[in-house]
Amino acid sequence: SEHKINTLACVNKIKNGQKLMETLAKQGIKCKFICGNQSGGLGNSIFEYVPNKRGTLKLIETTGIPEDIEKSFDEGYHVIFSTSVMQEGVDIQRFQAAVLFTGAKNFIGTTQMIGRATRQKKNGKNIAFVIDFKDIGGIPILADHYEIRKAAMKSNGIINVEKVQDFCKLIESINDEQEESNENKK
Repeated sequence: SEHKINTLACVNKIKNGQKLMETLAKQGIKCKFICGNQSGGLGNSIFEYVPNKRGTLKLIETTGIPEDIEKSFDEGYHVIFSTSVMQEGVDIQRFQAAVLFTGAKNFIGTTQMIGRATRQKKNGKNIAFVIDFKDIGGIPILADHYEIRKAAMKSNGIINVEKVQDFCKLIESINDEQEESNENKK
């Protein structure tokens, strides 16, 4: 959020995503959650924590479509949580990062989630940040998928950064490059 990087955070359970979203909302980070319809109507459910009259946060649910999420970026939202609804058939061009808290049930679904972050270009370059967590305590096939994803990303030129500090330095260097490019355009 500090660097205004539009991030897709993929989770496997709605409650897990809502807990993470609430934590961020308490820190003042505007985020939304899109998932399959929970109320039984048309469209997808979009959750958000908003302050109520007492100043505490309240979880609200609206319905919408993935394109509504794209509009949210213009309103200061930079973190979008999602379940499997973002795995295929969604063409949102403005994600710059993906955080995979879990793999999809199939490898193609996971690569599709990663693909959401690879469509935004900076200075003509396809730059995306992907944070991928290895499932080690659950289903063995998800741990195997992690190794396959890691190898596939590496073979496609994705840099594997294992230390958070190195990741932060990489973000800062790209921001510096963007600012320099903007100055040169003036």
